[in-house]
Amino acid sequence: MGNENLKEEIKKLMEKLNPLSMGQINEAQQMETVEKKLNAKVALLISSSLTDIYQRLQGLEEGLSKLIQAIRDGIKSNEEFSEASKKYYKSLKTWSIVLGIATIGLGIIGFWQAYLLSTYTKETQKLSKTAQEQLDLQLQPALVINTDTYSDEHYTSLFIVNIGNGSALNIEVTSDDKEIDFIELPNFIDTTNRIKRLYFVEKRLLNNNTIKRNDIKSIYAFKENKELAVELKYENINRRKYFTKLKVSAKGVKLISRGAITQ
Repeated sequence: MGNENLKEEIKKLMEKLNPLSMGQINEAQQMETVEKKLNAKVALLISSSLTDIYQRLQGLEEGLSKLIQAIRDGIKSNEEFSEASKKYYKSLKTWSIVLGIATIGLGIIGFWQAYLLSTYTKETQKLSKTAQEQLDLQLQPALVINTDTYSDEHYTSLFIVNIGNGSALNIEVTSDDKEIDFIELPNFIDTTNRIKRLYFVEKRLLNNNTIKRNDIKSIYAFKENKELAVELKYENINRRKYFTKLKVSAKGVKLISRGAITQ
């Protein structure tokens, strides 16, 4: 107890002797406390910064890893793309060859189709023409001139005769004798009544319109060694036109030509 009182007295004495010393001690203690807190905060800040830097470095490392992997994948993809391109172009080349061959094949087929069609068309036309010719032959009239010479061989009657298979219509008769015209021509000669007499008259009488019945002649007087060129034109029942050219004399008839009239 005595010691404690003594200590207390000594303390009070020291405070009286140096009152500033205790304030300085307290300030020093406060400064030390503040320093410790600052050091703690600095240490915490540094630790936090280091942690953040570490995390950022980890993120950067991960990004670099991904970038490297992407580059590797890109290289691999480029290789795969290159390989696929080679296969594609090879396939394209193959298909080009195939299409070329197919085109040539189609061209050959088209040529043969055109050839067969042309041949078929020609054969059909031939058959059609043959059928038409057969029909024309069945319907074709054929007119000629026949004569009937009297005792005087210079005088001859003229007749139209149908020696064909069909009836003759719209008959026309002309000659190279410029002094006569054939008149009262039959418009129709069938295959049952094949012969028709020819009548003529002097052309000067026709021009003067002074024809009498006695002026119409059926007997033609041939001069010596004289031939009369006669042309007959006529149609069949399908209106197909024909002609016959003859030379007529007192001695007989010569056929010059006969056929169809082409339009």
